[in-house]
Amino acid sequence: MRIKFTPLLIATLLLSMIPVSANPIAASRDNTFTFSGPFGLVNPCNGELATGNIDIRIVVTTAVTGNGDVKVNVHHTSHGVLFGNLGNEYQVSRHAKGQFDAVSDSYVIPWTGQFIGKGDAPNFSADATLRVSVNADNEPVGSQGLTPVSRTCND
Repeated sequence: MRIKFTPLLIATLLLSMIPVSANPIAASRDNTFTFSGPFGLVNPCNGELATGNIDIRIVVTTAVTGNGDVKVNVHHTSHGVLFGNLGNEYQVSRHAKGQFDAVSDSYVIPWTGQFIGKGDAPNFSADATLRVSVNADNEPVGSQGLTPVSRTCND
């Protein structure tokens, strides 16, 4: 049996480019923004497309040093459960961070994630980048996954 990866690749690219932004239950306090958003990725071990909503927390801090230099720290974490089209379930945990020397309207940072399969579902990991968007006060307002995504089978 030959598996066609073109539809899976297209689905992965489309899902990874869905903007993850504020929804009505979003909360913003100072430099922290939390919300839920869609996420999907193909498991490289079995070709299963796993999708679901994940909870996201973004923290952006800005500091001015004693000599006037600006330092911006961006932290992004997300957790949730993804459900695969082959019937498997995956617990996802992603972490991203970056440091910048200037204020911008967005920040591109690398993320790494662990996808732990329930039962016999194979575990995998992934790495990519994402864009964190901020408002005029440098407070986070959302994020969007960027391609390409590197995936590794861990089983």
